[in-house]
Amino acid sequence: MAGLGSNRHQVSVTLCTSSYEYNIQGLLDHLRDLQRQLPHLIKNVTYHQLPYNNIDNYKFAKGIHVDVMILCHSIANRRFALTDVADACYNKFLPNCKKLLGKEKIAVIAHDFDNLNDQDLQDRIANFRLQQPKTFDSAGLVLICGKLVEGKEFPEPSKAQLLAFLTRASEQPEEMKTGGVSSFLKKFESCSSGQAIAITSPHNPAQYPGPQTGQYAGHQPGQQSHSQPPLRLPTQHLAQHHQQLPAQQSPSLPIYVSVCTSSYEQNIEGLIFWLRKLKTDHPRLIADIRLRSLPYNDIDSFKFPSSDPVDVMVLCHSVRNRGFSITDVVNSIYDKYLKHCSKEIGKKKLAVIVHDISEWNPGVVRGRMDTFQKTQPSTFRLVDTVIIGGSLEKPDKFEISEVDMSRLFYFFESASLVPRKKMSIFGKVF
Repeated sequence: MAGLGSNRHQVSVTLCTSSYEYNIQGLLDHLRDLQRQLPHLIKNVTYHQLPYNNIDNYKFAKGIHVDVMILCHSIANRRFALTDVADACYNKFLPNCKKLLGKEKIAVIAHDFDNLNDQDLQDRIANFRLQQPKTFDSAGLVLICGKLVEGKEFPEPSKAQLLAFLTRASEQPEEMKTGGVSSFLKKFESCSSGQAIAITSPHNPAQYPGPQTGQYAGHQPGQQSHSQPPLRLPTQHLAQHHQQLPAQQSPSLPIYVSVCTSSYEQNIEGLIFWLRKLKTDHPRLIADIRLRSLPYNDIDSFKFPSSDPVDVMVLCHSVRNRGFSITDVVNSIYDKYLKHCSKEIGKKKLAVIVHDISEWNPGVVRGRMDTFQKTQPSTFRLVDTVIIGGSLEKPDKFEISEVDMSRLFYFFESASLVPRKKMSIFGKVF
């Protein structure tokens, strides 16, 4: 096959996952090898990170073109729950993508299974189809395999099926259907003058290739330059999206954000600075940003006074100050408190930022987040958005990735759509 027929086009392949890029590096490498071997079939291969929580409400940005999507789901990261079952991750997301792209341009790969032989594979696929039929109804290809970190457990039959899928996809119309969707994984823009605000780059960024959406301080794979694009804050494009929300989803009132910490204010001055800049640019979304102190001891028994309730909470925890002990482990600090806040404020209005990770870089963040999820699962069960960062002290050396800042903005926007409770032990709403 020397070239594409008249009814075919080069496909742009987007690998989507809520896990980290290194978890699917083997698949990325395989697809990029195919791109070199079959340039007439594959135009480009990119990685796109999905949020860890609330994927069903996630939407691609208007400016992000998705032609062919491969959704990778790690059962080690998220359990074997894609659709139709309890705690399924993609009940709405996959059907929405089917409407947007078409079934023949969507593949789903569930990976990180252990010791799969041919019979196990057949049995799991049969049970998968029986118990989670919406996955198969929404995708033109569904595969199960082992680990994709290096690609050694992505078998040859699966590679052949994937190539056949891409060939079929190239015969489908390239344009995305209208009605689309929106996300927040664009480059951040300065909240004040539109000029870039520099942030500390990861240590040895070449060692930790980040996603092409700019997840880790702007580093993108394949770049030879050592200069890193600066962190930019979400402003104009997010403001436009916020103004264009469907009427039934428009927030009735802007949110009041309480940034809570038992540490000193100076430890999060950089975060407060950027959040207040965000408030200035988005007054219809954010009414107020307040720093609120938590006690150093016995946080589990602490409650804000009923005369001064909490609307939306961002809990900041310094590992330098208190260790990495949020929930579930010895000397954990917030076991009862997060349960209390999740019940009274609501999970959709809670975010946790664990900061002051030493030598902050993508490799450290990946390892810490994986361990965090496994050893302290209650944090993720009780809270909508969890972020790990480095130093938050200075605005110009602010160690939170662009994607995580984008997730935080998305959290605020989602929280604004949740009705306020009329009464709680936090007091009356204002």
